[in-house]
Amino acid sequence: MKKFLILALLAFCQLAGAQNLYVYNVIGKASWLVGTAWKPLTKRTALKQTDKVRVEANSSLSIIDKQNNKVYAFKQTQGDQVVGALVQQVSGNSSSLSSKFFSHAVASLFGGSSDKVSHNAAGCTYRGVSVEGDIARTLVYKEKNSSLVQINNAQTDYSVTFDLIDPALDSAISSPVYIGREVFFRIHNNSKKDLYVNIIDVDDDGKLSDCLPVDDGLTMSHLLIPAESVIDLSNYPVTFVAPQGTDHLILVAYDEPFDVRVVNSTLLTPGLKPVSSTVVGLYNRMVEVR
Repeated sequence: MKKFLILALLAFCQLAGAQNLYVYNVIGKASWLVGTAWKPLTKRTALKQTDKVRVEANSSLSIIDKQNNKVYAFKQTQGDQVVGALVQQVSGNSSSLSSKFFSHAVASLFGGSSDKVSHNAAGCTYRGVSVEGDIARTLVYKEKNSSLVQINNAQTDYSVTFDLIDPALDSAISSPVYIGREVFFRIHNNSKKDLYVNIIDVDDDGKLSDCLPVDDGLTMSHLLIPAESVIDLSNYPVTFVAPQGTDHLILVAYDEPFDVRVVNSTLLTPGLKPVSSTVVGLYNRMVEVR
């Protein structure tokens, strides 16, 4: 009996000591307490439940949980917080990831490819179904067979918005904007769900462009916005270019990673059938470019 008890205790200690939590991504500034010093958190940092962390204003920290196939996203903290307590607070906002995506995300995270940003990455191959196709068909449904620029913000399934921020002034700007102006997106996720985002630019000619880059690892970790947060994507500025005209910037938010380039190409498919069953956050903003 004593032998079995000792073995059980040993197994429990090994499980408790196993490393399961790693930094998935940092947007903005986040740090952790190492000894008596606070140091910046970076992708792949191993964390324990008892570690203390800080997340600054308009920033986020996301952690991958290898044991439970989950990603937890944290917004600004009030001072230093214990990792385990933060996980408990946000666990209701996170859904279990598909095993295919989770395996893909872990491989990309530790293979190093998800640090790179590229518009030439291969298509998403870790899913058996097309999330992008579902999103595209939902957009067609919400546009009421008209055009993307006619999408009404009241049709959104999640409460999401964004501001255009001047990086020099750290303040929101409004239309019109002038050619050559650089801005970044301040994303407002007012919902109770962690959401992946991207923004589609629709110009006067109906051309569709993606505004935010997709990482080579296709994890979209840098585009994960925590629930009930305001996050600055200042590392991914955009510059308005010629020609002059009226653009519509359409924020798309979904609870799984998605490649907006595939969404855009699917939207151009003739006779694309609309569907209403997919839950998608939308925010349509018109910008006059001069």
